[in-house]
Amino acid sequence: EQWYKAAIEETVDVIAQSDVIVEVNTKSYYKNYTTEPDPSYWILEMLLDRNVPIHVSGDTHQPEYVKGAFEEVTTRLTKIGYKTQRILLNGHWQDVALQQPSLHIVQ
Repeated sequence: EQWYKAAIEETVDVIAQSDVIVEVNTKSYYKNYTTEPDPSYWILEMLLDRNVPIHVSGDTHQPEYVKGAFEEVTTRLTKIGYKTQRILLNGHWQDVALQQPSLHIVQ
């Protein structure tokens, strides 16, 4: 519906004006509940157009699913035009190549 798309675009505009990172969660996709991650690719395209940083994550409740479907999702994100994601590395949020693993153990 057009009203829904307009509401999403308005929300994306507000996000773009904020200093936030949008999580791309792969759980629903990995578990075959949906055919796309959350948020959907059409929303991620709008976020990219507005230079909103993303962070790819999965199901942190079960260790075996932490990186579920990362390869498929990051491949699609790369095709959309994403080159980086923002991760917490050495105590600081940093942009890293999208192909790099998102899981870093901090001791």
